[in-house]
Amino acid sequence: MLCSILTLFSTIIISLSIVDGKKKETTDPLQMLETIMQTESECDVYLGPSMIKEAEQQGFGLGLYTGIMLYEGQDINWDETIIPFYDSKTIDLHPPLREYLWPGNMIPEMAFVSSADRNSLWFSPGLSSIAPCTNTAFNLRLSGPGAYAGKLQASSRSNVVEDESTPPRTSPQAGSYSYHHKLSYEAARNILPGEELLLECISNEEHEFDTPPVHLSIAKFNSSDSSFVCLDNIESGTSTAVGGQGLFVDEESISKGERIFSSPVVPLHRKELLGDGTGNTASSGYNPNQLLLNYCIGHPESDVLLLPYGPMFSYINHPPNGITANAILKWHKTDAQQASRRQQYHHPELFEMSAEEVTSIHGKGLLIDIIALDNIKVGEEIYIDYSDVWRRAWDDHVTRWKPPEGASRYISADKWFNSQNEDGKHANDNYPENLISVCYYDNDAHLIRVDEKTNTIHTEWQDDDLESPR
Repeated sequence: MLCSILTLFSTIIISLSIVDGKKKETTDPLQMLETIMQTESECDVYLGPSMIKEAEQQGFGLGLYTGIMLYEGQDINWDETIIPFYDSKTIDLHPPLREYLWPGNMIPEMAFVSSADRNSLWFSPGLSSIAPCTNTAFNLRLSGPGAYAGKLQASSRSNVVEDESTPPRTSPQAGSYSYHHKLSYEAARNILPGEELLLECISNEEHEFDTPPVHLSIAKFNSSDSSFVCLDNIESGTSTAVGGQGLFVDEESISKGERIFSSPVVPLHRKELLGDGTGNTASSGYNPNQLLLNYCIGHPESDVLLLPYGPMFSYINHPPNGITANAILKWHKTDAQQASRRQQYHHPELFEMSAEEVTSIHGKGLLIDIIALDNIKVGEEIYIDYSDVWRRAWDDHVTRWKPPEGASRYISADKWFNSQNEDGKHANDNYPENLISVCYYDNDAHLIRVDEKTNTIHTEWQDDDLESPR
C-alpha cells in the first residue's frame, strides 16, 4: 500500500467500439456489456504498472488489475497474513518500509496496543501493500463488520483469529510467525475487467491527488503486455508437511522452468527490524527483533534485506526433512519493448551502492519470480530452500527449545473469545490465568475520582454513536 490517498473523478463507464477503423465512445448498455465480456482474460488478477501511481510525482508504482468481472460483495480470495510492527523510532522518518504499513487501530478486533510511548502498525502483503487507497471512489474494502474512522469497514474477528493450523505455545514454532492470516477484501461495487483495484482508506489531504476515470484505466490495461504479470494459480492452505500455512499450486500443473508467480520486493536495512529501528531494544523492553524479520530474505552477513510483498508469498515454506525444494527465486525481466527504466523491475546498479543508499531510495519497483525447479502438480505445496544457514539455526533452536512456564495452560484471547462466545459466557471468573479484561476510553474522558486503595480510576465519557455514558 503506497500511503497515497486518492480523490477520484466521478464518471460514467464509457465503452469503446471500433467504427470504420476508429475508436468511438458509446454509452449503449448492450455495446458496453459486449466490450466488457471481450475484455475478460484468462487470468483473474494482474500485477503491473499502476496508472494511478504514475499520475503522482514519483511517476511509477505497481498496481493490481482484475482480468475478470467482479461483482459487488464478491470476496477476493487472498487470505493474507497480518504482521504487527511495534516501537520503531525511525519509522516516522519515512523510510521505504513506511509505505507498506497501516495504523494498528484500523482493525479494532486485533490487539495492536499503542500509547504515547509505543506506536503500533501492521504489515500485510498483497492488496494491502500494492493497491492504492482512496476515501471516495474505492472499489475494494476490507470484508466483515467493524468500523474505522467512522465509516471504513474492518475485518471481522472470524477473519483474523488463530485456527487449527496455529502451533501451541509448547511448540518450537510458537512466536516465529504471525498467527493472523485471513485478512480479506471484497468488491465494494461491480468492477469491470481491466480496472485497477483501489482500497478504501481514510482521507489525508497532504497526499490526495486526482486520478483518471475508470474507462481510461481499462484502456491502458493490456494483458498481452509483458509489463503485466499474471498472479493466478496459487492458493494458501494448511501446510501438509511443516504445520501452519503453506502455498499450493491451484488450477493448472506447473512444468519445470515455468514461472509460478511473481512478487515485488522492497529493500530494507537490517537495523530497521532490530528493536526500535536503530538496532537497540525498544524503551518498552520488548522487541529485540521485529517479527517482520522472519518474512524477509537476504544474506546472513548483509545489512540489506528484501521484504516480498506480493500476494501470499509469505506462505512459502522451507521443505521438511527428506523433501527437496521445488521452486527457486530469480529476478524478473520484462520483454516489453521500450520499457522504461523503472518498468524493467531489476537494477544491477544497486549492487554498487551502500546498504544505506539502497534502503533509502523509494519507488524502485523491484520484482522477483518464483520459478519451478521440477514439475509441480495441482494441490502440491510450493517450497523454496531457505539455505543451509537457516536450517542449522532452526535445528539448533529446536534442540535448545524449552516451553515457557505455563505454556501448556496458555490460551489466546482470540481462541477464548470464540469459545466463550459460543457458550454465551464472558464472566471474569472464567478467564484463563493469562488473560485480563482491559477497557480503552477517549482521552477527553472526565475524571471522577481515584481510588488509591484498589488502584482504580473512575472516569466518564459520552459516546455519541451509542448515546449513553460509560
